[in-house]
Amino acid sequence: MKKLLLNGLLLLGITATTTNAQTVVLKPIADSTIIASSPDLPQGFLPTIDVKPQASTSRGLVKFDLTPLMDNQVTVADIDSAVVEFTVNLNNGEWPTKGKPTLRTIDITPLITDWQESSVTWNCSDIQCTNAWSGGNFSATPTDDKDVSSASVSKVQFNVLNDIQQFIALNMANYGWIIKKTEEGSPGIILFQSKESEQPPSLIINLSKTFDLAPPSIAVVEPTDQIYIETPPAQITISYADDVGVNLDSIKVFLDSVDITSNCSVPGLSFITCPIPTELANGDHLISASIEDNSGKLTPVNSKFTFYLDQSTTSPQWVDGADKVTTQVNVGIGTDNPNAKLEVSGNVIADTPTQDGHLTTKGYVDSELANVADSDLDKDPANELITATSFDQQSKTITVTDQGKAHNIALTGMATEDFVTTQVDELDNKDKDKDPTNELITTANFDQITKTITVTEQGQAHNIALTGMATEDFVTTQVDELDNNDKDKDPTNELITAANFDQINKTITVTEQNQAHNIALTGMATEDFVTSQVDELDNNDKDKDP
Repeated sequence: MKKLLLNGLLLLGITATTTNAQTVVLKPIADSTIIASSPDLPQGFLPTIDVKPQASTSRGLVKFDLTPLMDNQVTVADIDSAVVEFTVNLNNGEWPTKGKPTLRTIDITPLITDWQESSVTWNCSDIQCTNAWSGGNFSATPTDDKDVSSASVSKVQFNVLNDIQQFIALNMANYGWIIKKTEEGSPGIILFQSKESEQPPSLIINLSKTFDLAPPSIAVVEPTDQIYIETPPAQITISYADDVGVNLDSIKVFLDSVDITSNCSVPGLSFITCPIPTELANGDHLISASIEDNSGKLTPVNSKFTFYLDQSTTSPQWVDGADKVTTQVNVGIGTDNPNAKLEVSGNVIADTPTQDGHLTTKGYVDSELANVADSDLDKDPANELITATSFDQQSKTITVTDQGKAHNIALTGMATEDFVTTQVDELDNKDKDKDPTNELITTANFDQITKTITVTEQGQAHNIALTGMATEDFVTTQVDELDNNDKDKDPTNELITAANFDQINKTITVTEQNQAHNIALTGMATEDFVTSQVDELDNNDKDKDP
């Protein structure tokens, strides 16, 4: 086969017109409207791009992918023209008829900050608001402007050749354009169709020579039907196209994984036909094909059809019985991919179930729910599903009586949140892995009755008895009971609790820790007696030393 140069409508929005020149039509990858009166509301999903004046100031955004040009090394010299074209959806015709021309124009200007279609708003270019741009961040000088005051205008084209040449020549970042009224204070509204509409915006670029900007397109156009009965389709027809031409030697066609390319022919410049065997097996069949363009770009395609030998084989998975029809495969109603023996996408009408295993209906479920005690109008405990619940404090057991039958739920051994928290807190503060099996100390328990702490260290238990240990409070109490600085003035807690003097017997009685001690004063010298005895000594006794 020979290599063929093809021209015509292509996929991916790229169109070839002549063998000497090429027109590339790119569709937008993003467009939106930003509105001053709704500064935080995204509009990228709407079918129009709005341009409106003050009070409801609205500006349009549009962005195209220039990668096909960049990847194929298109230069500035190769570009003859470039326009952005919009299809008018509405023009209110209320533009000023007098005054300066800019009252009736809208302009297009390159954006210098990137933005996301799904989240761009008047305030922010993306959902993170990394760029708070307040109505858009764009160049100071518009690229082009157009008078749109005539209500008969259906298409608006802006010359963006200079911008495209700069994007390519200087390898500048391409963030698209903003479209707005030149004088946003003057009346006049125009709406354009967005990429969500039938006629989206286009970037139309005329090139001075042909470039292979996209892989070839390929489609299975025959068989046209999905199901054939008794008579199989006669042939397979595959169409193809490319902006610079396809390599016919690269075409491959398979039927049920069998290569039938050698049986195919090329009756035209844009399609290939392959006969289908007359003895076609009953069931599903798969067509696979692929083709390369002259640059080696490959595009595959797949298509399926079903053939039945006769009417009786149209449902080969079903077995007819005297009073039933059976199958061993999943059955889908309203779905092509049932995930169970029967999957229904929709509603099923059924009688009230009378036995276990019957399909439940809404009416049946509603009647059963009416008997649940949540909204029990009759207050009759005899007709409840759960008639009693009780908790045994000693055995730590919940007993639930369900339709007359008691079920016991033992709570022993269950850890409470407080218990778990306590155990975790007992782990080493620096224990990052929280694995109790690799700890030096794996458990620590306190016995309230025996006053004993049991520590399990590496599988061995150690008991620490707290009896006999003096606590801080005990020591403090004992100190307070000393008589040195008795602040509490309580005579019952003193070491010496009483001291009495008997005038007659000349005796002091001291009670110490509830035991009385007598001290007889008879025979003891008083201060007055000693003084008189000293005075009687020799008057020259200077040292007064008795």
